[in-house]
Amino acid sequence: MFLDTPLERLHLDTELVRSVQRNPELLRKLARSSFRTILSINHPDVGGDGSLVDEASDAMAEINATNDEELGDIVEEFFAVRDSEEEQLKREQQALTNAKNERIRRSEEIRALLACAVTNQLTFSEAFIELGRSQLSPKNLLQEPDEFMTELPHIPDFVIVNSDLEGHALQIGKLRGTYDLAPDSVQVKNGAVVIEGSDARKSDDAAVKRRLKLSPKGVWVAEDQAKIIGVLDREHIDAPDAKIKTTRQLSSVSALPSARLGGEQSKHIDWQDISSTPWLRYVNPASGPKSIENKYVIVGSPIKESELAILGLCRKIVPRLS
Repeated sequence: MFLDTPLERLHLDTELVRSVQRNPELLRKLARSSFRTILSINHPDVGGDGSLVDEASDAMAEINATNDEELGDIVEEFFAVRDSEEEQLKREQQALTNAKNERIRRSEEIRALLACAVTNQLTFSEAFIELGRSQLSPKNLLQEPDEFMTELPHIPDFVIVNSDLEGHALQIGKLRGTYDLAPDSVQVKNGAVVIEGSDARKSDDAAVKRRLKLSPKGVWVAEDQAKIIGVLDREHIDAPDAKIKTTRQLSSVSALPSARLGGEQSKHIDWQDISSTPWLRYVNPASGPKSIENKYVIVGSPIKESELAILGLCRKIVPRLS
Protein backbone atom coordinates (compact mmCIF):
# COMPACT_ATOMS: atom_id res chain seq x y z
CA MET A 1 0.00 0.00 0.00
CA PHE A 2 1.43 3.38 -0.99
CA LEU A 3 1.63 6.08 1.66
CA ASP A 4 -0.49 8.81 0.09
CA THR A 5 -2.62 10.40 2.78
CA PRO A 6 -2.38 14.19 3.18
CA LEU A 7 -0.93 13.81 6.67
CA GLU A 8 1.73 11.44 5.34
CA ARG A 9 2.69 13.87 2.58
CA LEU A 10 3.18 16.51 5.27
CA HIS A 11 5.56 14.09 7.05
CA LEU A 12 3.68 14.28 10.33
CA ASP A 13 4.73 12.13 13.26
CA THR A 14 2.25 9.42 14.25
CA GLU A 15 2.29 10.23 17.96
CA LEU A 16 1.83 13.96 17.35
CA VAL A 17 -1.22 13.26 15.19
CA ARG A 18 -2.56 10.85 17.79
CA SER A 19 -2.23 13.51 20.51
CA VAL A 20 -4.53 15.95 18.67
CA GLN A 21 -6.72 13.61 16.60
CA ARG A 22 -9.86 14.53 18.58
CA ASN A 23 -9.30 18.25 18.21
CA PRO A 24 -9.71 19.29 14.52
CA GLU A 25 -8.51 22.85 15.19
CA LEU A 26 -5.24 21.69 16.74
CA LEU A 27 -4.81 19.07 14.03
CA ARG A 28 -5.09 21.73 11.32
CA LYS A 29 -2.63 23.90 13.24
CA LEU A 30 -0.18 20.98 13.38
CA ALA A 31 -0.57 20.43 9.63
CA ARG A 32 0.07 24.11 8.87
CA SER A 33 3.15 24.12 11.08
CA SER A 34 4.59 21.10 9.26
CA PHE A 35 3.79 22.69 5.89
CA ARG A 36 5.64 25.89 6.82
CA THR A 37 8.63 23.86 8.01
CA ILE A 38 8.83 21.99 4.70
CA LEU A 39 8.73 25.27 2.77
CA SER A 40 11.42 26.82 4.99
CA ILE A 41 13.95 24.05 4.29
CA ASN A 42 13.00 22.55 0.91
CA HIS A 43 11.83 25.44 -1.25
CA PRO A 44 14.30 26.32 -4.07
CA ASP A 45 14.33 29.96 -2.89
CA VAL A 46 16.08 28.88 0.33
CA GLY A 47 18.45 26.40 -1.31
CA GLY A 48 16.32 23.23 -1.24
CA ASP A 49 15.65 21.02 -4.26
CA GLY A 50 11.87 21.56 -4.09
CA SER A 51 11.14 17.82 -4.13
CA LEU A 52 8.71 18.01 -1.19
CA VAL A 53 7.00 21.33 -1.91
CA ASP A 54 4.39 20.29 -4.49
CA GLU A 55 3.10 17.27 -2.61
CA ALA A 56 3.02 19.22 0.66
CA SER A 57 1.08 22.06 -1.03
CA ASP A 58 -1.47 19.59 -2.44
CA ALA A 59 -1.82 17.94 0.96
CA MET A 60 -2.39 21.26 2.73
CA ALA A 61 -4.99 22.28 0.15
CA GLU A 62 -6.81 18.98 0.65
CA ILE A 63 -6.88 19.43 4.43
CA ASN A 64 -8.11 23.03 4.13
CA ALA A 65 -11.00 21.83 1.96
CA THR A 66 -12.30 19.30 4.50
CA ASN A 67 -14.88 19.67 7.26
CA ASP A 68 -14.25 18.15 10.70
CA GLU A 69 -15.86 14.82 9.83
CA GLU A 70 -13.83 14.45 6.62
CA LEU A 71 -10.67 15.36 8.50
CA GLY A 72 -11.43 12.57 10.97
CA ASP A 73 -11.64 10.10 8.07
CA ILE A 74 -8.22 11.27 6.84
CA VAL A 75 -6.79 10.65 10.31
CA GLU A 76 -8.19 7.12 10.44
CA GLU A 77 -6.74 6.36 7.02
CA PHE A 78 -3.40 7.79 8.14
CA PHE A 79 -3.26 5.45 11.15
CA ALA A 80 -4.39 2.44 9.11
CA VAL A 81 -1.55 2.95 6.64
CA ARG A 82 1.07 3.72 9.26
CA ASP A 83 0.24 0.70 11.36
CA SER A 84 0.15 -1.86 8.56
CA GLU A 85 2.83 -4.54 8.58
CA GLU A 86 3.47 -4.02 4.89
CA GLU A 87 4.29 -0.36 5.33
CA GLN A 88 6.40 -1.06 8.38
CA LEU A 89 8.49 -3.49 6.33
CA LYS A 90 8.89 -0.93 3.56
CA ARG A 91 10.05 1.62 6.10
CA GLU A 92 12.66 -0.73 7.49
CA GLN A 93 13.92 -1.62 4.02
CA GLN A 94 14.11 2.01 3.04
CA ALA A 95 16.02 2.84 6.21
CA LEU A 96 18.57 0.13 5.38
CA THR A 97 18.92 1.42 1.81
CA ASN A 98 19.39 4.98 3.02
CA ALA A 99 22.05 3.90 5.51
CA LYS A 100 23.90 1.95 2.80
CA ASN A 101 23.81 4.88 0.37
CA GLU A 102 25.07 7.21 3.09
CA ARG A 103 28.00 4.89 3.84
CA ILE A 104 28.88 4.78 0.14
CA ARG A 105 28.67 8.55 -0.16
CA ARG A 106 30.87 9.13 2.87
CA SER A 107 33.38 6.54 1.66
CA GLU A 108 33.68 8.32 -1.69
CA GLU A 109 34.15 11.66 0.05
CA ILE A 110 36.83 10.33 2.41
CA ARG A 111 38.62 8.69 -0.53
CA ALA A 112 38.62 12.00 -2.40
CA LEU A 113 40.02 13.92 0.58
CA LEU A 114 42.69 11.32 1.29
CA ALA A 115 43.83 11.47 -2.34
CA CYS A 116 44.23 15.23 -1.95
CA ALA A 117 46.05 14.87 1.37
CA VAL A 118 48.81 12.61 -0.02
CA THR A 119 49.51 14.80 -3.04
CA ASN A 120 52.70 16.88 -3.06
CA GLN A 121 52.31 20.51 -2.10
CA LEU A 122 51.23 22.65 -5.03
CA THR A 123 53.57 25.50 -6.00
CA PHE A 124 53.14 28.15 -8.68
CA SER A 125 54.05 31.80 -9.06
CA GLU A 126 50.99 33.29 -10.80
CA ALA A 127 47.37 32.20 -11.16
CA PHE A 128 44.62 34.30 -12.73
CA ILE A 129 41.42 33.46 -10.80
CA GLU A 130 37.81 34.55 -11.14
CA LEU A 131 36.50 34.50 -7.57
CA GLY A 132 33.40 32.57 -6.59
CA ARG A 133 31.03 30.92 -9.00
CA SER A 134 31.80 32.07 -12.53
CA GLN A 135 29.50 34.69 -14.02
CA LEU A 136 31.03 34.08 -17.42
CA SER A 137 30.34 30.38 -17.90
CA PRO A 138 28.90 29.45 -21.30
CA LYS A 139 25.65 27.50 -21.44
CA ASN A 140 27.45 24.65 -23.18
CA LEU A 141 30.84 24.06 -21.59
CA LEU A 142 32.08 21.92 -24.49
CA GLN A 143 30.93 23.92 -27.50
CA GLU A 144 30.78 27.60 -26.58
CA PRO A 145 33.74 29.89 -25.81
CA ASP A 146 34.24 31.59 -22.48
CA GLU A 147 34.05 35.30 -23.11
CA PHE A 148 34.35 38.31 -20.87
CA MET A 149 32.03 41.12 -21.85
CA THR A 150 32.72 44.45 -20.18
CA GLU A 151 29.04 45.36 -20.64
CA LEU A 152 28.02 42.80 -18.00
CA PRO A 153 25.90 44.45 -15.25
CA HIS A 154 27.96 42.72 -12.54
CA ILE A 155 31.68 42.61 -13.29
CA PRO A 156 33.30 39.49 -11.82
CA ASP A 157 36.03 39.75 -9.19
CA PHE A 158 39.46 38.72 -10.48
CA VAL A 159 42.72 38.21 -8.58
CA ILE A 160 46.28 37.29 -9.49
CA VAL A 161 47.88 35.17 -6.74
CA ASN A 162 50.66 32.71 -5.99
CA SER A 163 50.22 29.21 -4.55
CA ASP A 164 50.00 30.70 -1.04
CA LEU A 165 46.96 32.67 -2.26
CA GLU A 166 48.73 35.97 -1.87
CA GLY A 167 48.74 38.63 -4.57
CA HIS A 168 46.55 41.45 -5.85
CA ALA A 169 42.91 42.15 -6.53
CA LEU A 170 42.43 43.41 -10.08
CA GLN A 171 40.43 46.23 -11.58
CA ILE A 172 39.25 46.45 -15.17
CA GLY A 173 39.90 49.39 -17.46
CA LYS A 174 37.27 51.32 -19.40
CA LEU A 175 37.62 49.37 -22.64
CA ARG A 176 34.45 47.86 -24.06
CA GLY A 177 33.95 44.77 -26.14
CA THR A 178 34.09 41.00 -25.94
CA TYR A 179 37.33 39.46 -24.72
CA ASP A 180 38.23 35.82 -25.11
CA LEU A 181 39.16 34.03 -21.86
CA ALA A 182 40.87 31.11 -23.59
CA PRO A 183 43.83 29.97 -21.46
CA ASP A 184 46.47 30.96 -24.05
CA SER A 185 45.23 34.55 -24.14
CA VAL A 186 46.29 35.52 -20.62
CA GLN A 187 49.64 37.09 -19.63
CA VAL A 188 51.00 38.82 -16.54
CA LYS A 189 53.39 41.76 -16.86
CA ASN A 190 54.55 44.06 -14.08
CA GLY A 191 51.71 42.93 -11.81
CA ALA A 192 48.99 43.56 -14.42
CA VAL A 193 46.99 40.91 -16.28
CA VAL A 194 46.55 41.26 -20.03
CA ILE A 195 43.81 39.33 -21.82
CA GLU A 196 44.36 39.14 -25.55
CA GLY A 197 41.69 37.72 -27.83
CA SER A 198 39.35 38.45 -30.70
CA ASP A 199 36.28 40.66 -30.90
CA ALA A 200 34.02 39.56 -33.73
CA ARG A 201 31.24 42.04 -32.98
CA LYS A 202 32.32 44.52 -35.64
CA SER A 203 30.08 45.70 -38.47
CA ASP A 204 31.88 43.48 -40.98
CA ASP A 205 32.00 40.54 -38.53
CA ALA A 206 35.75 40.37 -38.96
CA ALA A 207 37.64 39.01 -35.98
CA VAL A 208 39.80 41.77 -34.52
CA LYS A 209 42.46 41.22 -31.86
CA ARG A 210 41.66 43.09 -28.67
CA ARG A 211 43.69 43.58 -25.51
CA LEU A 212 42.14 44.09 -22.09
CA LYS A 213 44.33 45.13 -19.18
CA LEU A 214 43.41 44.41 -15.58
CA SER A 215 45.48 46.49 -13.17
CA PRO A 216 46.25 45.83 -9.47
CA LYS A 217 43.91 47.68 -7.14
CA GLY A 218 44.99 46.35 -3.76
CA VAL A 219 46.95 43.67 -1.93
CA TRP A 220 44.94 40.46 -1.69
CA VAL A 221 45.24 37.43 0.59
CA ALA A 222 42.82 34.62 1.33
CA GLU A 223 41.35 34.86 4.80
CA ASP A 224 41.62 32.30 7.62
CA GLN A 225 44.96 30.91 6.35
CA ALA A 226 43.16 29.20 3.49
CA LYS A 227 45.27 26.84 1.37
CA ILE A 228 44.55 24.95 -1.85
CA ILE A 229 43.65 21.31 -1.19
CA GLY A 230 42.22 20.23 -4.55
CA VAL A 231 40.25 21.09 -7.66
CA LEU A 232 36.73 20.53 -8.96
CA ASP A 233 35.74 20.10 -12.60
CA ARG A 234 33.50 22.88 -13.92
CA GLU A 235 30.67 20.50 -14.81
CA HIS A 236 29.87 20.08 -11.10
CA ILE A 237 29.34 23.83 -10.67
CA ASP A 238 28.57 25.38 -14.06
CA ALA A 239 26.38 22.72 -15.69
CA PRO A 240 22.62 23.48 -15.77
CA ASP A 241 21.88 20.37 -13.69
CA ALA A 242 24.59 21.06 -11.09
CA LYS A 243 23.35 20.38 -7.57
CA ILE A 244 24.76 23.60 -6.13
CA LYS A 245 21.95 26.15 -6.03
CA THR A 246 22.94 29.51 -4.68
CA THR A 247 22.94 33.11 -5.75
CA ARG A 248 25.66 34.02 -3.28
CA GLN A 249 29.35 34.19 -4.04
CA LEU A 250 30.81 30.86 -3.01
CA SER A 251 34.12 32.18 -1.77
CA SER A 252 36.00 35.11 -0.42
CA VAL A 253 38.43 37.89 -0.76
CA SER A 254 40.17 39.70 2.02
CA ALA A 255 42.11 42.63 0.55
CA LEU A 256 44.66 44.22 2.83
CA PRO A 257 45.48 47.95 2.78
CA SER A 258 48.49 48.92 0.72
CA ALA A 259 50.52 52.11 1.15
CA ARG A 260 51.30 52.14 -2.56
CA LEU A 261 47.91 51.15 -3.95
CA GLY A 262 45.64 52.29 -1.15
CA GLY A 263 42.17 51.02 -0.32
CA GLU A 264 40.84 48.13 1.70
CA GLN A 265 38.09 45.65 0.90
CA SER A 266 36.77 42.69 2.80
CA LYS A 267 34.47 39.84 1.88
CA HIS A 268 34.15 36.54 3.67
CA ILE A 269 34.58 32.96 2.56
CA ASP A 270 31.34 30.98 2.43
CA TRP A 271 32.73 27.96 4.26
CA GLN A 272 30.73 24.76 3.86
CA ASP A 273 30.68 21.88 6.31
CA ILE A 274 31.99 18.72 4.67
CA SER A 275 28.98 16.73 5.95
CA SER A 276 26.66 18.84 3.77
CA THR A 277 28.87 19.52 0.75
CA PRO A 278 27.31 17.94 -2.39
CA TRP A 279 30.47 18.24 -4.50
CA LEU A 280 32.98 16.78 -2.03
CA ARG A 281 33.23 13.35 -3.66
CA TYR A 282 34.26 14.94 -6.97
CA VAL A 283 37.27 16.82 -5.57
CA ASN A 284 40.55 15.78 -7.21
CA PRO A 285 44.13 16.36 -6.09
CA ALA A 286 45.98 19.33 -7.54
CA SER A 287 48.89 17.34 -8.95
CA GLY A 288 50.67 20.30 -10.52
CA PRO A 289 50.15 23.92 -11.59
CA LYS A 290 48.53 22.96 -14.91
CA SER A 291 46.07 20.65 -13.11
CA ILE A 292 44.12 23.61 -11.74
CA GLU A 293 43.61 25.48 -15.02
CA ASN A 294 39.96 25.89 -16.04
CA LYS A 295 38.88 24.23 -12.80
CA TYR A 296 37.43 25.45 -9.52
CA VAL A 297 39.98 25.80 -6.73
CA ILE A 298 38.96 24.14 -3.44
CA VAL A 299 40.49 25.53 -0.25
CA GLY A 300 40.67 24.46 3.37
CA SER A 301 41.96 26.12 6.51
CA PRO A 302 43.36 24.98 9.88
CA ILE A 303 41.12 27.60 11.43
CA LYS A 304 37.99 26.14 9.82
CA GLU A 305 38.22 22.47 10.76
CA SER A 306 35.87 20.14 8.82
CA GLU A 307 34.96 22.96 6.45
CA LEU A 308 35.88 23.67 2.84
CA ALA A 309 35.15 26.39 0.30
CA ILE A 310 35.22 27.00 -3.43
CA LEU A 311 37.65 29.87 -3.91
CA GLY A 312 36.95 30.41 -7.60
CA LEU A 313 37.66 29.40 -11.18
CA CYS A 314 41.33 29.33 -12.17
CA ARG A 315 41.46 30.86 -15.63
CA LYS A 316 45.16 30.41 -16.19
CA ILE A 317 48.52 29.61 -14.65
CA VAL A 318 50.61 32.25 -16.40
CA PRO A 319 54.29 33.14 -16.70
CA ARG A 320 55.50 36.48 -15.41
CA LEU A 321 57.09 38.55 -18.17
CA SER A 322 59.95 40.91 -17.45
